[in-house]
Amino acid sequence: RYMGRCTEQWDYKLAKIPSPLTAQMEAVVSTQSTGMRQLTPRERCLLAAEARLAAQGGRGSTSGKCANCETGLDGLVPFERLEFKYCSVVCVREHKDKL
Repeated sequence: RYMGRCTEQWDYKLAKIPSPLTAQMEAVVSTQSTGMRQLTPRERCLLAAEARLAAQGGRGSTSGKCANCETGLDGLVPFERLEFKYCSVVCVREHKDKL
């Protein structure tokens, strides 16, 4: 910033200082930094986990049917209890009562 205001005071080329930061350049940098925010460690962990799941081929093995109502589990994240998979918490409770 100082170099932008006082270009003739020092020999900036001899000191190998790059070009000055102008008001226009500052405006561009500030608009870019406000558009992006820092990720929290938890968000970074979540993104890494999602990437691992995507590399494994989606959300894991969601094919099959609900152990209680026998509806398809395609596209759902199933609830699991013991070795059974369910489409909802209601189905988990109902199947538990049946057993």
